Amino acid sequence: LAIDPMEGAERLPSERGGLFGTLPYMSPEQAAKHFDPHALTPASDVYSLGVLTYESLLGRLPYDRDPVETVVVNEGLTDYREATRIIRDEPCMPPRRVDRSIHPSLEAILLKALEKDPKRRYANAAEFARALRRHLAWSIRLDLAKCVPIVLLAVFLPVVSGQCGNTATQTLAITLRP
Repeated sequence: LAIDPMEGAERLPSERGGLFGTLPYMSPEQAAKHFDPHALTPASDVYSLGVLTYESLLGRLPYDRDPVETVVVNEGLTDYREATRIIRDEPCMPPRRVDRSIHPSLEAILLKALEKDPKRRYANAAEFARALRRHLAWSIRLDLAKCVPIVLLAVFLPVVSGQCGNTATQTLAITLRP
């Protein structure tokens, strides 16, 4: 994933053997100091979808500071070190700290998707979608405004499961933006 069709988004330059993406949606393994493309797995997409879900539900990124705002340009060189450090190292803000109406089980699902260690995340988008569907199946207390983005994810995640950076993923990102 780690791409976003949002206008004005700060994108990392793509280089041979380098990394690329939209900063706030990058997984910690994409923001690693020593990027290894072999470290990217479907769990990397789950992190990006977790950021997208968090933002669609809460209207903000899961970080205390927007990584894009920390990018420094000096003499034509762009310094992404602080931005990637935030993604790699800073814990995500628990959703209920932002909005107490978020159900604790939904918070647990989001925080699992946003784990810094990919081995602790859902293994792929299909697992993430199943968790969201289970939450929807028993939770009728969520108001409709909070359910709509989750319903969209639960329906569309299987479509993007295992397909990094494709058109379906970009469409999903556009669909979930208010």
